Amino acid sequence: MSEAHECKALVISCLDFRFITKLRDYLVDQDLKDNYDLITVPGASLNIDEVRETIGLSFKLHKPKEVYIFD
Repeated sequence: MSEAHECKALVISCLDFRFITKLRDYLVDQDLKDNYDLITVPGASLNIDEVRETIGLSFKLHKPKEVYIFD
């Protein structure tokens, strides 16, 4: 993968299965379909330190313009 790929957003969400459909529908409504990096972690913002390295990698590789956090 030598080409640069950018995405519109980085999405950080709780991994709870009950949120998946509503989260997807919301992101599609925001015109983000197939245009975001998704990180799931228990508690989302409560455990943000657990995914700090992954967040940095998203910014390095895909340069998202927005960040969404769903608790």
